[in-house]
Amino acid sequence: MIVVVDGGWDITGCLDPKPGLATVDAIPGEATLFGNIPICTHESRPAIARFFESYAGISAVVNGIQVRSIAHEECIKRILTGTNDSANPDVGAIVGAAAGVDTAVPYMVLGNRAFTGPMGALSGRAGVAGQFSRLLDPRGAYSSAFGAPITNRFDPNAEELALIRAHIAKNVDRARAGRGALGWNRRRLDGYAGAFARSDQLR
Repeated sequence: MIVVVDGGWDITGCLDPKPGLATVDAIPGEATLFGNIPICTHESRPAIARFFESYAGISAVVNGIQVRSIAHEECIKRILTGTNDSANPDVGAIVGAAAGVDTAVPYMVLGNRAFTGPMGALSGRAGVAGQFSRLLDPRGAYSSAFGAPITNRFDPNAEELALIRAHIAKNVDRARAGRGALGWNRRRLDGYAGAFARSDQLR
């Protein structure tokens, strides 16, 4: 799981403790070792200690990555992809492609921060406004503009679905016969075709 948190955190309040230094206007707390990880803890922030008591053994804290920018968007892109190019896949997409290609959705994006690059066919997005939680709890489902529940979504029957899939397969075969026969184009077509098989598995 990758959690991307925007904002200008004061890291001295958790991940980079600086207690007792006159040169640093740090948040109150003391440096506590969890394994070999120093973490700033304080009674006003009990969740920090609880987290590292549970997960320090499988955690790593990295302080001081140089990203050559102070703009949030650029920093997020560089941290996630290791590059300054948003056309490159982020670490989640790479892990999904390497370890989860046989799953229904190798890279499930639950927020609005993701860079899939050439691995877009392996990803799925569950929305940026709480849609995933609505799937888990239908009581919070969205309504139409008129206030009534949305019930008229298109849901193809088996015959209609077979026609749709046949049309898609013909398009893939046509592309493979031309510019999609080799190399990068062939891999993208394979990913495109595989995405529909994974959608059946997800359904």
